[in-house]
Amino acid sequence: MYRGGVPFGQTPTTPAPSPADDREVRRGAAAAVLSVAAATVVGGLLGGPSGAGAGFALFGAVRNAHRAAVLSQDPDPAARVEAGHSSVMAMIGLGLGGYLTYHAYQSRTGGIQEIV
Repeated sequence: MYRGGVPFGQTPTTPAPSPADDREVRRGAAAAVLSVAAATVVGGLLGGPSGAGAGFALFGAVRNAHRAAVLSQDPDPAARVEAGHSSVMAMIGLGLGGYLTYHAYQSRTGGIQEIV
């Protein structure tokens, strides 16, 4: 019997990632963590707690939008589905970041009181 192109009882084999791929993934993750931290700090300095949340959300949205753009070019259908998920998360992040930016601006100019 076959299950997904693989004989029953056998597991499909996938090539092991090379150390160069692992280094590249770690480098990208480290750059993302440092960039998000920088965006959060700058947002916090400019707009207080709401500004920090805005920096965090907006930078995450930009990363998701970039990931969606890259994955949408992949011929693999699973990658295209993942691109759709990333684009939805980017839109949610943009909406949340926009609201928090507005809230930080209004609290700084005296329009509304700070949440925290």
